[in-house]
Amino acid sequence: MKLRWLLTAGFEIITDNYKILIDPYISRPPNAVPQLNMKLDDIRDADAILLSHGHFDHSIDIPELVKHSETKVYCSEPVKEMFIKKFGVNGENLVKVDAGQTFNFDPDFKVTIIKSKHIRFNLGLIFKTLFSRKPFKVKKLTGLRIRDIMKYKKGKVFGYLFEFSNGKKLFDLGSGGYYKKELEKLPKDIDIFLAPVAGREDCDKVLAKMANIFKPKMIIPHHYDDFFPPVSFYAYYCFDEEVKKLDPNIIVNKLEPEVWFEF
Repeated sequence: MKLRWLLTAGFEIITDNYKILIDPYISRPPNAVPQLNMKLDDIRDADAILLSHGHFDHSIDIPELVKHSETKVYCSEPVKEMFIKKFGVNGENLVKVDAGQTFNFDPDFKVTIIKSKHIRFNLGLIFKTLFSRKPFKVKKLTGLRIRDIMKYKKGKVFGYLFEFSNGKKLFDLGSGGYYKKELEKLPKDIDIFLAPVAGREDCDKVLAKMANIFKPKMIIPHHYDDFFPPVSFYAYYCFDEEVKKLDPNIIVNKLEPEVWFEF
């Protein structure tokens, strides 16, 4: 089994029998840092796409990726309705899911959907962005208007717990909000946590504290890239140090984008 980071919250997971995408966001604006070498065609024909939520930086490429394909997109009901009504996605490609459900991808793994929530943006960051007048530059720099990206509704927010046939366990979150009780119910032997280090100026501390609740063996941080300038920012400051303060036994593995990691 192997995975690779596709920048922002996107991942591709390959097993013997399946190709799975999580929150793929490949069509980045030309001013995003860094850029990807791959194109949408490089990740087509996945067996399943798992969406943590419906915001544009997680779902904007879904209509194109599932066009004329049998790929199934697992998402909440509000996000499913958004794709059908606003973007003309075929309902046959969309699987409505909710927290607590488990789906078997026999014989390789099963996925359990975990109730989660979006990280709460800190007010200082919001006011700094608004008063900088950065939102008025979005169309010029990215080709997208604010009203274009606002079409992508959050819907419900999920985490995904993968339990593989070889005993390995992987937990993914697409945003850094969480319910402590849900995290406390996770298995105590999670091998890899895909942790979204983004959304707040203090996201390093927030995500380290979260991970310390269930203590994974390894953390792979993501979503910290500057994915939509001028309103996004590079968010990785001292995550390694914050994790080490809480538990020096947890390994932080900062992957290079598009490079395969076998586990």
